[in-house]
Amino acid sequence: MKKLILFLIIILSIRCNNDDIINPSTQNSVDVYVAGSNNGEACYWKNSQITLLNSSGFTSVRATKIIVINNDVYVLGFGFDTNFNINYLYWKNGVLTDLTSQFSDLFDAVTAITDMEIISNDIYFTGFTVSTSATNIENKHVYWKNNTKTILHVFSGNFEITQSKIKVFGNDIYVTGYSQFMNSENFGGYYKNGVFTTITNSFVIDFAINNNDIYVYGFDFLTTSFYYNMISNNNVGVIFNDNDTITQLDFENNDIYYAGTDNKIYKNGTLIYTESASVSKLKVLDSNLYVIIGSDLIGSNYKLKINNVTIMTSTGNNQFNDLFIVQN
Repeated sequence: MKKLILFLIIILSIRCNNDDIINPSTQNSVDVYVAGSNNGEACYWKNSQITLLNSSGFTSVRATKIIVINNDVYVLGFGFDTNFNINYLYWKNGVLTDLTSQFSDLFDAVTAITDMEIISNDIYFTGFTVSTSATNIENKHVYWKNNTKTILHVFSGNFEITQSKIKVFGNDIYVTGYSQFMNSENFGGYYKNGVFTTITNSFVIDFAINNNDIYVYGFDFLTTSFYYNMISNNNVGVIFNDNDTITQLDFENNDIYYAGTDNKIYKNGTLIYTESASVSKLKVLDSNLYVIIGSDLIGSNYKLKINNVTIMTSTGNNQFNDLFIVQN
């Protein structure tokens, strides 16, 4: 099937009990891309049709993020070399680049590349490096714009945080970050063009865009989950029906959709439905809710669902790790 037609999804969603909350307003066709792995090979599915990506000798390869712009398909992932070292990989239209080799140099070796962003002809990655000096070992939080590295923070002592997200909004570069780690009140925050802002007692997860505003979301160790408007510096608590922690968030037309660790999905604070497994990705387009459920556990099954209707189910050792929707 070349395209997923939302008209069919609307018909299917009548079988659910949620059409009063999720009310599809268009019949526009979309292309749905899912990045993941198929029996140890990185791949992506476009409308359920699989494309395997060149592994070039790496094993246990996974695609972890996918972005599609002007029919160009960008994929981020990782795999293991013959010495079982992890290498971070990137594909553009199926052409593989080993980012670990490309971004490591005489002074720093790549230890993780955890996110990417594509804006016009510029490619951004964020991650971590460690110095190669035997006498002065430093862990660094960095991002790359094309091949140029910017150091955001140098960690001293034990280093345990290996997650970072990047978003370019307007002319500004935002990166999730950490002012301290272990035994510190001021844990999380974000960088804007290299300048760090702390969100007290927080752990930040990712960014979300709402019209002309950009938000970072996460959870507060002392109170609740939150989403934080970085334009107005307004911090909003997220309402759950029980003691839960936010994992996914997206906006559309000032409506806010989010999911938590108890597998429940909310719209504007109202429970829509509860999934059978963890919500690993959540996207909204034209009031239609796209969700990947599943987790990186042995025997876990993954599903792609649209408006609570299952469209794809993983088989064997397949994984669904990321989601991108293209409006046609």
